[in-house]
Amino acid sequence: MASIARDAPTVALVGATGYIGGMLVPAFLEALHTRSIANLRILTTDASPSRFRKLLRVDSTTEEATPTIHEIDYGNPDSLLAALTGVHVLVSAMGTRGNYEKNKYVLLDAASQAGVQVYFPSEWGTDHTSTEYSQTNAVLMSKRKYFNAIEEKGIRPYAMYVSLILETSICRWFGLDSAKGEWRIVGDGNVPVAMTSDQDVGSYALQAVLLAYRQPDVLPSKIRVYSACETLNRYADIMDAASGKPVKRVYIPLETAISEYEQIRQTIPADRLGPLIPILMAQGVYDYSHSNSNELLNPKGERFTVKSAEEYARETDGRPWLTVDPWSAD
Repeated sequence: MASIARDAPTVALVGATGYIGGMLVPAFLEALHTRSIANLRILTTDASPSRFRKLLRVDSTTEEATPTIHEIDYGNPDSLLAALTGVHVLVSAMGTRGNYEKNKYVLLDAASQAGVQVYFPSEWGTDHTSTEYSQTNAVLMSKRKYFNAIEEKGIRPYAMYVSLILETSICRWFGLDSAKGEWRIVGDGNVPVAMTSDQDVGSYALQAVLLAYRQPDVLPSKIRVYSACETLNRYADIMDAASGKPVKRVYIPLETAISEYEQIRQTIPADRLGPLIPILMAQGVYDYSHSNSNELLNPKGERFTVKSAEEYARETDGRPWLTVDPWSAD
């Protein structure tokens, strides 16, 4: 086994068994094995072995490179303080279930008391600094407020914006309906939209964690990354080429889409951004083509190979989510 690098941080991860957390764990485990991470602590409210055996590949790990599971209770801040003491970098993929708004501040207080140096809060999606909806949308307002709170605690925050997830974003939820063979596109479909593959999220995050710890002034506090950044028209072309059957493209004027959104806005759960996303696509919020950290974290693509839209199209025969919706089987 490789020896631990001098500049290897101890990393704590919250939300390892969740949607984004599951994308982070493989890369973090590999870093633990290669010793670019000194220690990996998994913080969870349920440390049942059955929840982690498969995820952490316990049977194939060595004792020296096994993550430690720390059971925490947000009603008992001392349990978080104990788990975070000695941690250099905290990475949160906390979901939105339960009392998450309160819990994330309990986590922040404990991180501050424990002396955590770097904090990646649970962002992982839309850059809330690049849209006017950050002043009115509950999800985006909450993220902005929390990022500021981390700074006020004297911890260095880094927001990781992976935009949309490639494997779950070409679906009818966003108007891109394979079953109907119709894509309802807000605007003219010519604005680039960044998407990150679920297999690349962890690789980008790991490189950001290491750089934030080793050279904090080099890494921007707002980190934009992607696997593919194409226009919706181009994504449609790619899918059409793989399926051999073009989808019908219906273009919705941006003003119409905004009006329709405002009519339903009050009925949307506070922790959901979904119906707003097609509008943000058309407004260029997900256009990372001119401002991103891809090269910084993956110079010349030599640290890892990102998944292309063409590769995903081949995997799905150009018709993603043809018979089911993302997570419908869960």
